[in-house]
Amino acid sequence: MNQGLLSSRVYKVLFTACLFSMSSGCRDTTIEDGVAALNKSRIQQLYNCYSLYGHYNQYRGPKDEAEFKEFLLRPKYEKNLKLMKIDRDSLDDLFVSDRDGEPFRIRYGVNGLGNKAVIFEAKGVEGQRMIAVATPKEVDAAEYDAYWSGKKRPESTRATQGASQ
Repeated sequence: MNQGLLSSRVYKVLFTACLFSMSSGCRDTTIEDGVAALNKSRIQQLYNCYSLYGHYNQYRGPKDEAEFKEFLLRPKYEKNLKLMKIDRDSLDDLFVSDRDGEPFRIRYGVNGLGNKAVIFEAKGVEGQRMIAVATPKEVDAAEYDAYWSGKKRPESTRATQGASQ
């Protein structure tokens, strides 16, 4: 099996398990450690928040930043944010890259998130910008533009959803 596909599936299973465990109030250290490992940077945190939004909204992304923030501030998701080490009182900071200090570019309204890139650094560092897919990665300008336009998707997504996507 394709290593990227396997990694993507493992990530999705772990993330889904964490979401359900957090929602049910489970306080197992293993779950906390797993969630922390998936949220080491703001781009990871924001991508996982986008995934959380999609999970509770028929796998449709938020239509804009206001709708996204309103969702994240609902008391129902306070435990989720706490486990992801996100301070609700500093939510605006989440939307700014910890690498380049610029607000993230976000593709709002993406349906069926899967392994699509939805969070993008604006400037990046030394000609490389981070994009958030299941695992954030650095890309050059051409690859960034292809992901931003939705023309390029990670290999594992094409393998599971077909090359026509």
